Amino acid sequence: AYVDPDDKRVQRNVQIAPDGIGEAREGQLVVCELIAPPDARRPAIGKIIAVLGDKLTPSLVVEMAIHGHELPHEFPQEVLDEAAAVPLVVEPQMIGGRVDLRQMPLVTIDGEDAKDFDDAVYCEPNVDGFRLVVAIADVSNYVRPGTPLDDEAQ
Repeated sequence: AYVDPDDKRVQRNVQIAPDGIGEAREGQLVVCELIAPPDARRPAIGKIIAVLGDKLTPSLVVEMAIHGHELPHEFPQEVLDEAAAVPLVVEPQMIGGRVDLRQMPLVTIDGEDAKDFDDAVYCEPNVDGFRLVVAIADVSNYVRPGTPLDDEAQ
């Protein structure tokens, strides 16, 4: 059995060791761990460590990004508890002196390699040319210094 890598750095298919197939079936998207590099006589050898799914869905794209870029995706319980306590609805008194831009169709300007997505822009024509709005999220309103969530974000 072979895996056709999605990672462009891996130029050839990866041969799966006989005991490394697990529950995977042909045509599925999987996560493969290399256990031996290729040499002049054979391709790289790997084992399947996770089956992601049968077809490409938005949630599967997220899973592929997590595994492909080794993104942290498991967090300590205290961090999860703190994040769960953040209100899902922003009440008027929470806005304070800030301008509420939630109804504006903003587009993020953070690069693909950004670790946060807190900057966005909106542009619209007006009588003088264009109006550009640059929005920066007030993350400090939700993540206080020295808290488990702040420490994990560092």
